[in-house]
Amino acid sequence: MAAMEHIFDSLIKEAETKAQQLNANILGGHAPTRSELEIYVWKTCRVVRQLIKPEANGVGDRAIFWSEIKGILKDCLVLDKFNPGVFDQDCVKKDILESNLKTMLENIAKYTKKRQSGKIKAPKEIQTMAHAEQRKRKQQEAEEAAKRKEDEEWWAKEDERWNNWNQNMAAGNRWDDEVSDPEEECPEIKKHGNCAWGRQCGFCFR
Repeated sequence: MAAMEHIFDSLIKEAETKAQQLNANILGGHAPTRSELEIYVWKTCRVVRQLIKPEANGVGDRAIFWSEIKGILKDCLVLDKFNPGVFDQDCVKKDILESNLKTMLENIAKYTKKRQSGKIKAPKEIQTMAHAEQRKRKQQEAEEAAKRKEDEEWWAKEDERWNNWNQNMAAGNRWDDEVSDPEEECPEIKKHGNCAWGRQCGFCFR
């Protein structure tokens, strides 16, 4: 457990530092060439793997965590072509920009913090693409359920509001004839001292 805590701390620091550097480059307009970006992505992913050392304890905590992080690395990396020992430009996705790498690093830091705090529970086995799809599907279902609940609560409040309004209506009146106070003063007289509506005023001539 202590080893994993060290991995979490190191990975968060590395990801946040690199994300800040990339953000400074983006704001400063220092765009890298395509070849520079490819090398930087590969080196970044290699460092992430070196920090985790997935092979260090067999199919243990490190290997499981590496399988989780790979789900984030795939935003910039072609996983089946990635070799941490040898650079291959084909292991970097062709359509990515420096901003995509920054977002990937920010997501690594966010995810690692949640794993470290326990907000995200450690899986009991190495995560595959099937697991990733299952997690994504469950997340979508949870979001849809939350939206349905929100809609249902809104309609329940609307129903309650209309029920309360109807209960305050005088029996036998039209739906738009609200119960009024017979002693209520004409708002025109109250505001201006006289009423310009004459016999058309529903307050002065009840």
